[in-house]
Order: sequence, then structure tokens, then C-alpha cells
Amino acid sequence: MTDVLNHLRLAVKRGQLDAASMLALFEELILQGQGSQIEDALRARGLGPLDSVGLSLEAASIDGLDSSRSGSWLNAEEGSVGGGGGQHFAPEEFMEKIAYLRAHHAGDSRPPERYAFGEEIARGGVGGINLVRDRDLLRTLVMKTLLEGNKVSDYVLKKFIEEAQITGQLEHPNIVPVHDFGCFSGGEVFFTMKLVKGRTIKDIIRRLRKPGEFVDADWSIAEFTRTRLVQIFQQVCLAIGFANSRGVVHRDIKPSNVMVGDFGEVLVLDWGVAKVMGRSEESDPADRSSDRSASSMGLQAPGAQSGEAVSTLRSRSQDSTLMGVVTGTPSYMAPEQAAGRVDEVDARSDVYALGALLYEILTYVPPFRGKNFRQTLAAVLTQPVTPPSVRAPQNEVPRLLEDIVMRCLQKRREDRYQSSREIVADLERYLSGVEDLDRRSRLSREKVDEGLTLSAAFRAARARVETLRTEVAELEWHLHGHEPIEAKRSFWSREADVTEAVSEMQRLYSGAAQAFMAAIGFDLSNDQASNELARLYWFKLREAELEGDEAAVIAHRLMVATYNRGFFDQQMKGEGRVVIRSDPPGVSVTAARYVEVDLQLQALMEEEKGTTPLNNIPLAEGNWQLCFEHPGYMEVRCPIQIDRGEVSDVVVRLFRPEEQGEHYLYVPGGNFMMGGDDACVSARHRRVAHVPDFLMARYPVTCIEYLSFIQDTAIVNPEGAQARCPRLKSSEGFLWTVSATGTYDLPARDREGLEWQPYWPIFGVSYDDASAYCEWHTTRVGLAVRLPTEEEWEKAARGPDRRKYPWGNRFDATFCKMASSRPGRPSLEPVGSFIADCSPYGVFDMAGLLSEFTDSSFAADPALRVLRGGNYETSSENGCRVTYRVPVWADETSLTSGFRLVRDPPAAAQSMTQRKLVRPQFV
Repeated sequence: MTDVLNHLRLAVKRGQLDAASMLALFEELILQGQGSQIEDALRARGLGPLDSVGLSLEAASIDGLDSSRSGSWLNAEEGSVGGGGGQHFAPEEFMEKIAYLRAHHAGDSRPPERYAFGEEIARGGVGGINLVRDRDLLRTLVMKTLLEGNKVSDYVLKKFIEEAQITGQLEHPNIVPVHDFGCFSGGEVFFTMKLVKGRTIKDIIRRLRKPGEFVDADWSIAEFTRTRLVQIFQQVCLAIGFANSRGVVHRDIKPSNVMVGDFGEVLVLDWGVAKVMGRSEESDPADRSSDRSASSMGLQAPGAQSGEAVSTLRSRSQDSTLMGVVTGTPSYMAPEQAAGRVDEVDARSDVYALGALLYEILTYVPPFRGKNFRQTLAAVLTQPVTPPSVRAPQNEVPRLLEDIVMRCLQKRREDRYQSSREIVADLERYLSGVEDLDRRSRLSREKVDEGLTLSAAFRAARARVETLRTEVAELEWHLHGHEPIEAKRSFWSREADVTEAVSEMQRLYSGAAQAFMAAIGFDLSNDQASNELARLYWFKLREAELEGDEAAVIAHRLMVATYNRGFFDQQMKGEGRVVIRSDPPGVSVTAARYVEVDLQLQALMEEEKGTTPLNNIPLAEGNWQLCFEHPGYMEVRCPIQIDRGEVSDVVVRLFRPEEQGEHYLYVPGGNFMMGGDDACVSARHRRVAHVPDFLMARYPVTCIEYLSFIQDTAIVNPEGAQARCPRLKSSEGFLWTVSATGTYDLPARDREGLEWQPYWPIFGVSYDDASAYCEWHTTRVGLAVRLPTEEEWEKAARGPDRRKYPWGNRFDATFCKMASSRPGRPSLEPVGSFIADCSPYGVFDMAGLLSEFTDSSFAADPALRVLRGGNYETSSENGCRVTYRVPVWADETSLTSGFRLVRDPPAAAQSMTQRKLVRPQFV
């Protein structure tokens, strides 16, 4: 029917019909029915066939319509937007036609045959929107109609027509195009628009505000970054700027009136309350009886006159549009608009609303919002705007965007941007900078990805290096040195593999570090790059700590602190925690930190920690001594090492005096770091060793103790006793001889003429002699004793803190019995003479005096045993290290070798001293 009406309009224009005849004929044609009957009726009157040109609102030129195309009811004088202040409504004849149809055919109102109706998809203050199918062009559109159909007032009808005309004439990519305009057979007016599928900015902000509450497979909030939202806002500004340039003020810019399509299109919706500038505002006569003034609501804006009308409310929602003299949505109204100063509403009022829209995009809340319209309007008129950075500090609002918002939201129009194009210019400045930032951010992310790949490869290479080093250590362990070249080739090959693997590991480390450095260079705010770089330096820090390289520890600790962005906060606090348990429970525990005093680590400033069990006791990073005391039990002193961010589980046993023995010290079992000392060739490879609980003799076996063994043996085996006596060589040069009565006594003097001391450690005996002594002692005392393994020996000498000497990490010749300890010729001294040569468990003489046999074989050769520690003839401090080890034949004797005893504790569950409960993944 739209085509019929347009055809008749052309007939009027051509002088074929007058307006009254056109309306009568149109009514008659409506009643004719289908298209063929209408064609016949037109031909019968000399007016057919239907003109194919027709008229539609979308053909109207925004700069003025050609009368040959527009017809008389919408011409340049009366219908163009901003057309000199003329009334922008249909002429009287059109309104009369509508009135006639509404009066005579309201009960049989039908939409044009061109459209098939679908579901209602939206509803506003006065209009409803339905999906319709355009049968002619085979496309889906949306049709907007008045909710009250043909019962609405002439004012509402005219406003509806004006919306169609304004929207249809604003041809802009960011404004929804109008495709058709017309009326039903009963007089209801409609217009059709493009169907846009997408979501509004209101929907987007709702998800940004509470991202975890929405799950939708159709779209993800992740695509709406701040930059994307600013670009969307910029397109809104362009649309409003275009409308303003054509003399139209939107007056209802808000998040729900901006649609973002599925394919990125941005459209400004709902021009129903738009105002044509330069034309006075007409209000609905039906609303005048219920008008309320600003003063009656308690609102008075600066410059507002008492008694100005305030709109009648047509909706219950604060986000819905008010109609009347005050038109718009309160939270987004400019002050002059909220105060009802209609003549002051212009493009700068839209600028204010744009600022309110950007404010909500940045903060997720509007600039003003009260409990009701009154409070919201009052805030708009009187309250200052809270800056976005203050309202939503967590959103880190950029300064330039905040400046744009605050300028838009000025109370005085003169202080705002004077047009939306000025906003666009400043947005371009921001987006240009963001574009560079985005580029740098993208490059930074690429470098992080590169660094992560190299870092993962580095960790794998590091694990391979450790595996290869273990294999090399095992191969070296089995070599004596005299093997032929053929037997050493596999060892040399493995050493070459280690060298190559270390080079590859360092290459990957450097590459990863450089990639993360580059990422930080592109984007200083890239916390992931900083944390990953800190992780690499953390590895170097841990490695330096294991190697005891204090200078490297300081340097790498500084680098970790420099690049840490939260990942290492707990570790950098330098604190760990310890869980302490004991058997029996209820044991008093004190903790003392090791402090270096005169090159020796001493446990000072004891602190009471309570009674066991103790959970999550905080201790500062470093080395500590725990002291356990309980009535009826032997005291236990247990060294522990507290690492940053770790929780250690310490479990100890206490023994009664008769269980432990007066001369034995309890060494709790567990893991400890063994070897790792480049100063000792045979102990340069570091490995984690495990030992169970054991009891170690406080001192080496003395001459007087060994004499008892010889005397007892002589009773049953005189020849065997002589063979076990101290000697210079395996079977000659005996230092002890039998008396005429067949007994043995200590000599009065040694070979150098020194008085023989009964508490000298026994020397001049072999590993086999030491083993025989253990068998004798076990039988005589009834307690099984043995020689320590070299793992037990090193654990008892250094504890868990990887110290180099029993007393600490720095050497002085007076701390132990070695060649330089005293002036003159080196000689033996009684056990315990050097109180500094004491391990953290209280074991004496492990750095000097005599080297000691262990029950471990050297290079897996049963004939070779491991000799540990220095002796009174050791001339180098390296020989006094707790890692020092050399091979010795099992039947070989030496004036510098002796032994000490260990015992297994009474049967009970083994303790696991300092088992790490929580170990950081990055170690």
C-alpha cells in the first residue's frame, strides 16, 4: 500500500488529482483488496499502472528535498532537518487522512501486505519494535509502531513521525537507516529500519562490571578491551557530530542506545526525543495537567527560573527516557537539559551526554545516580563530578581519557568541548598513543612467548646437566686412575657431554634472559616478563648459595629484587617456617641462630619456641640450631637450614642416657647436600645423600681404648694381638711390643722421643684392624658398633647447611690439628684438644688430628676404602675440609690415620630431619 500511496502522491503533484480526491481514492483502493484489482481500478481512472519510482523516507535529501520526488507533505520548507524552523510534521491533509482511517477503519486495521510480522523484540516509552519480513526485497527488518496504536494523541503521533523523518534523513554509517514509512489500514503509523544483531554498550558494561556472572557462547567480553571501547565511543561521537551538524540534538545518549553489531558496526539508536535546533519545543497537551516544576521537586539550577515545568514520568526505570519539557535520561542529562532550559539545549548538551557515556565505559557506573529521579537530577544540577580515577581506581583510567571526560561533564556549556568533533580529535591523540602502546605490547608478548620457550628448554637442559653430572660422578667413583685409556674413554666421553650440555644450558639461559629483557624494554608494565626474568635470576641465586659464592649471592639477590613483580614476595622476605615434632612429645625447644664470630659459626641468642609438637614456627632465612630438652633424656642439638619460602618438617628422637651412651652423640637422619667442593677433586660433584638416624662417638678411638682390645686379644690369640698392634707398615715396624710377661702396655715415648699419651687417637692401624676392633667392642660391651659410612661421616661433620669446615666456612690453622697449628714439628695431641674443631652435632676432631677410616669403598673396589678428613701433617686448608676424601688400601697402615665408632639407635621409626614440606616450584 505504500507504493499505492506514493503513486497517488505523484498524481497530485502532476495535477491529475487534488488532495481530497487522493484521500478518497486511497480509501477506496485500500478496500479493493489484492494488487491486480488495484491496478485495474487505477487504469480505469487513467492513473495506472503503479509508478515504479515511489517515494520513501530514505530518498529524502538531508540538504532539502526535490519537490518532484518528495510530494507536498515533506518538502524543503516543511520537512528538512534544520530547515529554518518550520514545523517538521506532515501537512494537514496527511493528518486528516490518518484521522479518517483511525475513525472509520480502526477495528479492521491491517499492516501493508508487503510485510509479514514476526515477534516483538523491544519496547520503549511509546513505541514497540517487531521483526518483519519484507516480501518484496526478501529481507528481515525491524518495524517500529506506536504502542497505543491509533489511540495516541496527535502530539505523540507527530513526535513519532518526526523520529522517522529525522532518523531517515541522517544518512550516516553509525545511524540506523530507515527503509520505509507508512501506515496500517486503520491509521497506525510505522517505519521500518535495518535489523542489527549485536549487543548494547549497556550489555557490555554489565559484563565488564561482573565478568564471572555471565556465560554466553555467542560473544566474549574479552574482545571489548579498553582500546576497542574507546574506538566504539569514537564512532558514536562521529554519529552525534554528523547529527549536530545537521541541526539535530539527540538528547538521549546512553549505553542502552548504542548498539555494537556482530560484525563490528556501531549504531546510535532511538532518535525519538531528538530535537531540531532552532525550533521551539512543543509539549504534549495531555501532560500539562500533571506538570511538576523544578522548584516543586526541590531542584533549582543556577540560572533556572522558578516555576519551570519538569517532565511527566512515563517509565518506572531511572535508565528510561523522560518525556516532556525535560527530555532524556537523568543520569546522562546535561544540567541545562535536566533543569528544563529547553532553549539552551544544543550540541553541547550532547557533548555532556557523550562524557557521561565515556565515564561509564571507564568506570562501569554513570557519573550520577540517586535513589530516584529527584536525587539524580539534583546531583546532575548541583554535585561535582567524581573523577573516573577516583571512582574506579582499580580500572587504572588513563589520564588523557579522564581529561576528556571531565571536560565534557562541565556544568557550564562554555567550559565543555564545543562540538563532538573536538572530542574525536582528542580521542585520536589517545588512540595514536595506544596504537604504539599496542604495538609495543604485542612485541612484548611475543618476546615473552619466546622467553618462555627458551626458559622451558633451559630447565630441561639443567635437568640433563644434573643427570650427566651424576653419571660422571658415578663413573669417576669407580676409577682408580691407573686404568688403561680404553677403560677411561666412556668417562671422558661423558665429561665431554657434560661440558656440551652446560654450554647449551648457558646458551638457553642467556637467550631466555635476553628475550625477557627485550619484553620489558618494549613494555615496562609487563609483569610476566619481569617475574620470569626474576625466576631466572632466582635460579642463579640458588646456584650461588649452593656453591657458597657470596659475591654472586649478593648480585643475584639484587637482580631478583629488581625484577620481582610479586612472584617472589614471600621468598624475598627471607623467612621460612618449620614444623617440629619429637619422640617423645612435650619436649622443650629453643632456637638459636648461627652467627659468625671470629670466623666460627656460633649458636647465639636462644629463643624459647615452646613444647613439641610445634606447627609453622616462623624463622628467618639462614642456619639455626634447635635444642631439645626433656627430663630424663639426653639433650639433642640439631642444626637446620631455613630457606626462603619453605616449610621444613623436623622430627627428632630423644634417648635416655642408658640408651644413647655417655660418649655418643645423636645425629638425626635425613637428606643433606654431599660433595660439591671443587677444592677436593674426588668430591667436586654435588649430590643429595640420605642417611638414617645414627649415634656417633664424640671422639676418635684412643690409644688407651685400643690397648684394651690388644690385651684381650693377646689372651686368646697372642700372634693375632701382635698383628693388630700399631705399626709403620702392614706387617713390620711395630710401635707396641709384648713384654716379657706376655702383656702389652703403652710405650713410654714415641719414635720422636715424645711422651706417649693414652688419649692420643689410635694410629698406625689399618681398616682391617679397625673392623676387628668393632667386632671386639660389640662382643665386650654388648652394643653393636661399626665404622661410619662416608655419608654418615660427612653428615656428622657438616650438618645440613653445606659448611666447608666443621666450625663454618672460613679457615684458620689454629682451629684444628694440622701441620701449621703449632710451631715446630707437627705431632699428635690428645683428642678434643682443639675445641673449635667441633661439628654442629658436637663431634670433635673431624677436620684435623687424624684422617679416619670409613666403611665405604672407593671406586667400588672392596680393597680400597675411603679415608675422610685431615690430620696433624696436613699442610693445606683444603685437606681439612669436610669433603676431603682419599683412597686407602684396607690393609694399609699410616701414622696419620685412625677411626671412630658409630652405633645404630634403638629400634624405632626413623626420623626425617628437615624434610621439605613445601618446596617452591622454581627451585
